[in-house]
Amino acid sequence: MKNPQIELFIVKFLNNEATQEELIKLNFWLRDNNNTTQFNQFVKTHYLTTVHMNKFDVEKARTTVKEKIEMNKKRSKIITIKKYIAVASIALLVALTFLFKNQYANTTNVILQEDTITPGVSKATLTLENGKHITLGKGNDFKTKNSSSDGEKLIYTKSSNLKNDEIAYNYLTIPRGAQFFVRLSDGTEVWLNSDSKLKYPVIFNQGILREVELVYGEAYFDVSPSSENQGSKFMVRSRIQGIEVFGTEFNVKSNKEVDKIYTTLVEGSITIDNGVSSNLLLPGEQAILDVSTETIEINKDVDIYNEVSWKNGFFSFDDKALTDIMQVLGKWYDVDITFENKAVEKIRFSGVFNRNQNLEDILFVMQNTKEASFEIKETTVIIK
Repeated sequence: MKNPQIELFIVKFLNNEATQEELIKLNFWLRDNNNTTQFNQFVKTHYLTTVHMNKFDVEKARTTVKEKIEMNKKRSKIITIKKYIAVASIALLVALTFLFKNQYANTTNVILQEDTITPGVSKATLTLENGKHITLGKGNDFKTKNSSSDGEKLIYTKSSNLKNDEIAYNYLTIPRGAQFFVRLSDGTEVWLNSDSKLKYPVIFNQGILREVELVYGEAYFDVSPSSENQGSKFMVRSRIQGIEVFGTEFNVKSNKEVDKIYTTLVEGSITIDNGVSSNLLLPGEQAILDVSTETIEINKDVDIYNEVSWKNGFFSFDDKALTDIMQVLGKWYDVDITFENKAVEKIRFSGVFNRNQNLEDILFVMQNTKEASFEIKETTVIIK
């Protein structure tokens, strides 16, 4: 490489020191496939040697990334993206082909259209106790005597003691291509992913069971402890599953199109009950409930980071089939997915992407593995 300025940008990027302006310039340079090859070669033969990282192999970088994740797990129960943000820089993800298990290779660009497919936004439909529907989104402020919203989050006021017959329920429905945050009246915080629906009381009765329902979709719960709610336990219901909570953080994925419910515990303790059996989960464990057979499997070696990264604004795919990856991307970018080549559905990829980047950049990286090609027509992604 005979471009000192670009070399400097790469070194600063790998050290997580590049400015936004430098990232933009480097990103533009990397749009050329020949430059991507130079980037990979520079990382392998110059930069890594310079900083005495001889054990690092670009071809095996996926393993290296995994090791970093595991190392961070030992340091903290809650994995945060900040500890390795350099790997997932928004501006440079198009260059990080070495995050994938497949060999990287030069390919033609993704076949695009004039309009780009932009990421999801904070948006929801609030259904009040009287049946009225309120659209929540950026620029749409809303307020009632019990709640307020700035269009990007919904906050309920602290509960006061009520009689049972006075409990009223609201619904929060998140469409495809959106996400939303709500703080319930007991202080419990809930992050809702695309294509999700939550039912909950406007005000909880103090001293009795606090109960909400994830009708469908995915949600991350940070539950206000019983000690702050006159001893009231917290229950999350989703289809045939009940989760008894003791003040904790966990993720529930109960998508409509899948007959399985995935519950991942980040910290604290919860009990999973399907009416047939009951299982206590410990931090770092995942319960997989098969709705069709009513059986529960406990995964004691789940990668928490991969399960909850969406809540922190990232996609994390660890050896995932392309069909599963495209299902996730389809919801977030609100696009339809068509596999013209069925043979590529089970090809597996690994990688970390920022949810705030355009879809084309993610597809560009995957296409650089030379395992599949992508075409975008209006709101449909065609995999060939």
